[in-house]
Amino acid sequence: MWFVFALLSAVFAALTSILAKVGITGVNSNLATAIRTMVVLVMAWGMVFLTNTQGGIAAISKKSWLFLILSGLATGASWLCYYRALQIGDASKVVPIDKLSVVITLVLAFVFLHEKFTAKSLIGCILIGIVVLGLLILLVKGPKYEQKIKYRYVIPLVIAGFVAFGGVTQLALEKRVLSNYFGNIAFAYEDYGYPYCLATTIFNTGISEPRDYSEDEINRIEKTESNLPKTKEDGKRPNILFLQLESFFDPTLVNYLDISEDPIPNFRKLMKEYSSGYYKVPSVGAGTANTEFETITGMSLHYFGPGEYPYKSILKETTCESVPYVLKNLGYSTHAVHNNEANFY
Repeated sequence: MWFVFALLSAVFAALTSILAKVGITGVNSNLATAIRTMVVLVMAWGMVFLTNTQGGIAAISKKSWLFLILSGLATGASWLCYYRALQIGDASKVVPIDKLSVVITLVLAFVFLHEKFTAKSLIGCILIGIVVLGLLILLVKGPKYEQKIKYRYVIPLVIAGFVAFGGVTQLALEKRVLSNYFGNIAFAYEDYGYPYCLATTIFNTGISEPRDYSEDEINRIEKTESNLPKTKEDGKRPNILFLQLESFFDPTLVNYLDISEDPIPNFRKLMKEYSSGYYKVPSVGAGTANTEFETITGMSLHYFGPGEYPYKSILKETTCESVPYVLKNLGYSTHAVHNNEANFY
């Protein structure tokens, strides 16, 4: 189902230019931009309140505020120029040139942000440039179609094109050219693009039913656990602490860093005297909630949707088995302490 919404996202993106071209007829381009911005503003803030993320405003730094404001000014300038171009030019000519923003973005990111400019990026820039140039030549030099459009043929062809696009994308997912699991969603937006990642993040949520899922299979799994030894209870109830600390790490793991003595001797002592080890977490930054979920439930975020927070989705409707519930059955009670706003868990 999520893939259908992803296709609809592409359709709406294409309709944006066509609808704007029709709607801007006889309307000042600046006024048209303002009207469109009002609609986007309402929708954007609607999504913020719908997902209950408005509490994050207070955590935005001054630097982020500055660059977000500058980005907004750049967006406004872009929209003003875009609508003016649509008003005096053909949409079929304006849109291809507008897509050169991808190439310009890659170049600016390389110059100012010092991002790595790979061979893949270079090939992508060249291909986009060739396609845009080819479209412009075709639109300017090519013959004009003056006959009546036969919609009974055109519409099925357009639908067939979207179906073919869906099939190719599904094949790309199966062959791992594309991915619907994002270990780091920031990198995913760079690798796969904004429309695809946004669509999968919003609509591809929850866990799909496993292939062999059935009542008989669940009964079989339960029987395999019947031979496990029972937990020995000696009446002792030691305190159990589960601590997540994002700012703590082992400095000795940093490459090319020379240290005269162990910077974390107490922690190292605990590692030697008790069970210890490392495991991979599903996200980097702002994803501690998912690390917590994986740790106390034993469930992998790999089976959920990309960028999904189970605390904000399925766990709002029902609960699931986890360490706190197991400990509750043994007579424990759970106390949670957090130094931030508990606005989504």
